Amino acid sequence: FRAWTRVGFLLGAWAVLFKTLYVATAANSRLTADFLHLSGLWTQQGPRARERTVRAFCISYPTLALGLYYASREPGGLITVGGIAQALMLPLISGATLYLKRRDPDHRVAASFLSDILTWLAFFAISAVALYSTQDLFRKLVMGQ
Repeated sequence: FRAWTRVGFLLGAWAVLFKTLYVATAANSRLTADFLHLSGLWTQQGPRARERTVRAFCISYPTLALGLYYASREPGGLITVGGIAQALMLPLISGATLYLKRRDPDHRVAASFLSDILTWLAFFAISAVALYSTQDLFRKLVMGQ
């Protein structure tokens, strides 16, 4: 490959990472605003108040990410921590899916029996991998193995 491929690769990597940060910031800001409102921790009266809350988080999340980068100066470590956090969230998300499916069944869009079995299988598989990964990480960090 020639010298220009490095520049092309770096531009592509930057575009992918920027898009990821951009989309994650928008989604997480809305999720946080909804969570705070539904839990009663920070109620927003009306759509204008919700919009202000979302905008505040759209500024806070990238600022927090930048601050964490400058505090650690280790992007590889930040990616590892983010991956671990996401891996730990997957069992919670899949468990919440099962809970909500049972709590509020809508028979108009009911899943088949096979779909139910596969959803439970996915939950157990995701939970097993997360448990193993957590134990493995703990062993590496604490015991130095």
